[in-house]
Amino acid sequence: TQTALLLAILLQNNGQKQRSNEMLASIDLSLESIDKALGFRVALERAAFAAAQGEFDYAGDQYQSLEYLQEGELGASDMTTLGTAEALAATLARLRNYDVAMPLYRRVHLSYQKALGESHPMTLHALESLARVCKDAFDIDGAEEMYAQSIEIKTRTLGAGHPGIANPLMCLGIIDDLRKRFSSARDRYQRALAIVAPSLGRAHPLYVATMENLALSRRLE
Repeated sequence: TQTALLLAILLQNNGQKQRSNEMLASIDLSLESIDKALGFRVALERAAFAAAQGEFDYAGDQYQSLEYLQEGELGASDMTTLGTAEALAATLARLRNYDVAMPLYRRVHLSYQKALGESHPMTLHALESLARVCKDAFDIDGAEEMYAQSIEIKTRTLGAGHPGIANPLMCLGIIDDLRKRFSSARDRYQRALAIVAPSLGRAHPLYVATMENLALSRRLE
C-alpha cells in the first residue's frame, strides 16, 4: 500500500494523472492490515487528486468525511486533522461556500497559532487564506485587519524587505481600491514592487500581478 501510494504521487508529479488516479483507486482501504495513518494518507491523496481535477464537490465530500474520521481517531487539534480541515476550507472557498469555509479557516488558524506560534509559516498561511476568503465574501473590514496583522508579524520577525510581505501588501492595495483610497493603494503597490524586484525579480508572477493591479488602480483613479 505504501509503495502504491508513493508511485501514485510520483505519477501525478510527472503529469501522468490518469495512471495516478488508477493507482489510488486500486488501493483497498478496507483491508485490516492497512495502518490507519496510511489509510488517511491514501484518502487525502484521493481527495487532493479530485480537487486538482476540478471536481470540487466530490473533493469537498471526501475531505469532510476524512476530517470527521480524523477528529474521532486523532482529535480536532491534531496536525493531520487540521491539514485536512484546511484543505476542506480551501475546497469550500473554491465552491464559494464562504459561510462554512471561514469558520474552518478560523479554527485552523487559531489551532496553528496555539501550537506553533503566530509567526510560523503555517499559521501565517492560514491567516492570509482566511483574509482572502473574507475579501471574496465581501467582509472587507475583516480582510483588511488580517492582512495588516500578517504584515505586522512578518515585518517584526522577518524584516521589512522580506518577499513574504509583498503579497499581503498587494492585497491591501486592492482593498484600498475597493474603498477608493487610490493614493494609499498606489503607495502599497509601489512598496510591494520595491520588495519583489530585488528579491524575486521582475519576471516573477507576483511582480507582474502587482504591476497590473497598479495600472488598474491608476485607471480607476
